[in-house]
Amino acid sequence: MQRSPKQRVGTPGISGLSAAELLSFVADLQQQLVVQEAEHDQALAQRDQTIKQRENYIQLLEELLRLKQVYPEVRRQQREAGSPTPPLR
Repeated sequence: MQRSPKQRVGTPGISGLSAAELLSFVADLQQQLVVQEAEHDQALAQRDQTIKQRENYIQLLEELLRLKQVYPEVRRQQREAGSPTPPLR
C-alpha cells in the first residue's frame, strides 16, 4: 500500500517567493534559531548550577553522616579519658 504525498491546500510554500522574500525568510529563521539556542544555553546553565548545588549538599550530608557515625566512638574515648564532650545535636 503506497501513500500519496500530502499536499497543503492554500499554501504555496516558499517556491513562489522572490529572492528578497527568501532572504528575509531565511534571516527570520536564523534569528529564531539564535533565540532558541540562547534559551537552551540558559536552561543548560541553570541545570548545571542546580546539579552543582545538589552535589555540594550531598557532600555536606555525607560528611554529617560520617561525623555522626564517628562521634559515639570519640565520645566513648573521651569519657574513658575523663574529658567532657559536648552533646551531639
